[in-house]
Amino acid sequence: MKDKEFEHIAPVLRQRSVDTARSLGLDADDAEDVAQDALLRLWSLRGELKMERVEALVVTVARNLSIDIHRRRRTVPMDSRPIIDELHTQPDTLMEVADDEQWLEQRMQALPSTEYQVLQLRQVERKTDQQIAAILGIGIASVPTLLSRARRKLMQAMLARQRKELTVI
Repeated sequence: MKDKEFEHIAPVLRQRSVDTARSLGLDADDAEDVAQDALLRLWSLRGELKMERVEALVVTVARNLSIDIHRRRRTVPMDSRPIIDELHTQPDTLMEVADDEQWLEQRMQALPSTEYQVLQLRQVERKTDQQIAAILGIGIASVPTLLSRARRKLMQAMLARQRKELTVI
């Protein structure tokens, strides 16, 4: 596809992207961001695009970008762990839960301070990327990276602990 062809069809593609993002539950601002990102991605591929398939491609790209936004926003607070009925729970279960909580807290404390702060602000205080970036004085793009890094380290520690417990048994 030539530059002029792409420029001619771009308004239609932009509207299809916005409509797709809106149909997937994004607000107007996020839908515009998705459309912009989708068009940028297609612009970089314009030499390889076929005119008859470009509209389907923009819908697919917009759909995937919208899903990415939803995934980034879906967080589960760490304080939402199941409530244990201490009156009807066996003492050994209570000890295991207390041990697990202490172990997790120690692993969290061992994280680098910025990763710990990002994790705390997101999972416990339910702050957005923009709020976290402003509080910590870091770039907005760094927040998801630091959060992912912290979660990955905790997950690796949990898996290592689980493997260790399985070898002991």
